[in-house]
Amino acid sequence: MKYDAVVSLGYNCEISFRLENFFGKINAMPFSWSYVLERESFPTVLEHIEPLLSGEVRLLEDRMILCENTKIKFHPRYEILQKDGTITDDSLAEAVQELKSRVEHLKKKYVELVASDKRTLFLIKVENKGEEDNIRYVRAVAEALTKVYRSGLFTLVVLAEKDAVTPGLQSLEGEQLKIRALKRFAPRKHTDIAGDVKGWYRVLREMTGEPGKGYGRRLWKKRKEWFFAVLKKKLLKR
Repeated sequence: MKYDAVVSLGYNCEISFRLENFFGKINAMPFSWSYVLERESFPTVLEHIEPLLSGEVRLLEDRMILCENTKIKFHPRYEILQKDGTITDDSLAEAVQELKSRVEHLKKKYVELVASDKRTLFLIKVENKGEEDNIRYVRAVAEALTKVYRSGLFTLVVLAEKDAVTPGLQSLEGEQLKIRALKRFAPRKHTDIAGDVKGWYRVLREMTGEPGKGYGRRLWKKRKEWFFAVLKKKLLKR
């Protein structure tokens, strides 16, 4: 493979699901399964990761846990949830403790990576908030990585929906920064099975130099699991 590490920078877990489909597994990092709510502050987090989940947290209505310092939210371990998907007052403390411990480990991995000589491929999804805003954000992320990744042996791939890939955004491309278009991102409830899965495959194959054997099979398996889970719920309601 062209790279020693392939790392998701979010903004949500769609990238990680596609990496799982492509490679069969992922090397988890702090942002692999998180959701970035405020992208304006995200470049600062890339440079200074210490505040991530180091302070106050809050349980949200979608059952994710929000880091108040960074406005990034995380899934608690599913085994801590109740059968209906909720977290009780008794289990919330356990969920937060487990999450902080897990993310602390991932933060250390990130710090070690950016201080290393490994060749790393970073992938980031960019929502379309207008050409000017998109350009400003991509530049900020690229600059943050340039500052923190000491060896400079990285490539940042920006993934945007096709309407957002404007000439201005494309003009940012260089040796370390690539812009690639997808037909559409997956809806937030179905990042595991939906979206432009063929487009993701083409990008990952191009960037990694790997064939992605089993990509379609693993994706189809996920879709079958989802289908039968939905069918089971419907039958139980009858």
